[in-house]
Amino acid sequence: MSLTAEMTTREVLAKLIDEFPALSRMKLHVSLNQEYASGKEIVKDGDEIAVFTAVSGG
Repeated sequence: MSLTAEMTTREVLAKLIDEFPALSRMKLHVSLNQEYASGKEIVKDGDEIAVFTAVSGG
């Protein structure tokens, strides 16, 4: 997926959902460089973004 400069993690997630509308039915979380993201982080060239569903432990 191609990103524009100065996108936040929230904007990246919104763009992903626009491209794959079925994702809108899921509760998704985002991490940036292996840290949970709040949505306000700016994504830079070379950053790692992960999108995943809620997880739980036992």
